[in-house]
Amino acid sequence: MEFIYGGEKPKKHVSPTKRLMQQKEAAWTHKTHMKNNLASNDDYKLTYIIDPKKSYVIQPKEGEIDYSMADKKPMKFYETVMKQKVTEHKVQRASTFVGRPDSPDKLPKKRVLKKGKTLEIKSRTTIRAVCRILRAVQNKMERLIADHCDDEVTPAELKRAMSHPDTQEVLQKHVKKGNVKLLHKDSFEPVFEKQMSEIAQKGIQAAQKERHNDDIDETLDHDPDDAILEATDEALKEVGTTVNMLKRTNSLTK
Repeated sequence: MEFIYGGEKPKKHVSPTKRLMQQKEAAWTHKTHMKNNLASNDDYKLTYIIDPKKSYVIQPKEGEIDYSMADKKPMKFYETVMKQKVTEHKVQRASTFVGRPDSPDKLPKKRVLKKGKTLEIKSRTTIRAVCRILRAVQNKMERLIADHCDDEVTPAELKRAMSHPDTQEVLQKHVKKGNVKLLHKDSFEPVFEKQMSEIAQKGIQAAQKERHNDDIDETLDHDPDDAILEATDEALKEVGTTVNMLKRTNSLTK
């Protein structure tokens, strides 16, 4: 598996056999902890042991997904999956703040966050990671294409234009071509590559109505809103041209 959750390339482990043993041990201890601490029910759920340090239990709010719909109505299936709220239970080692010993230059003690040996469970209701990433791309693109839009295009119209199918199609094309990327704010390396690939391949219409949930999805290693959007001039010009055309054809009216 090339990418896991956060979308970044994992580092090669120095000892694959040792990591496999750690993964096996984590699967046992994490699942035991879930069984002892989560309410027992027959609700549909998916368990992911993504690495020896953390595991997730994902429970779709509407129950088991109807996978037969993927062949019969693929767009409706994708839209349902992308907009569906899920309950996420995260199992990991508990974190505690400890005091760092005084340094030789007599600086005051610092509180350092360290991982303990005991496990803890954090639960939240959220939406899938790709939805948050998509919204971040659209919001950042709005700011970047401002110079490529006509003066008559108002900020409200620009926001509506980013949700228009014509603009989505152009944006999807440039994500697929690699002309639009999200970069880490510090390293400037591409992030969320798995999710961006999914957006490029499947389209971006599915998450349009999920715009009122600002919760952080803990399955992401970074906040998409903190990432930097990199877009080529070709992408910016074509998206801007599409917005201008929508304005001229009165396609952005409420």
